[in-house]
Amino acid sequence: RDEFRSVADVRGKGLMIGIELVKDKQTKEPWPELRDAVVESAFRKGLLVLGAGESSLRLCPPLVIDREQADFALTVLAESLREQEKSR
Repeated sequence: RDEFRSVADVRGKGLMIGIELVKDKQTKEPWPELRDAVVESAFRKGLLVLGAGESSLRLCPPLVIDREQADFALTVLAESLREQEKSR
């Protein structure tokens, strides 16, 4: 969470995880434009993530997932988030 200036909260049950993106961690002002840009960027790199709520990402992997797939998803998500934070 601390690595990314826009990640205010990570929550979920099992493998279904929500990542709340905000403009400022103190005020918790939602950042839907960043969320949409991360969704698009990840999709272009081969990862499907969903928008949820006002400015959250939803990760909802299949029930059966191997280590290589999980590593790919986390790498792509981190790259996309890093790129989009930097460009804003």
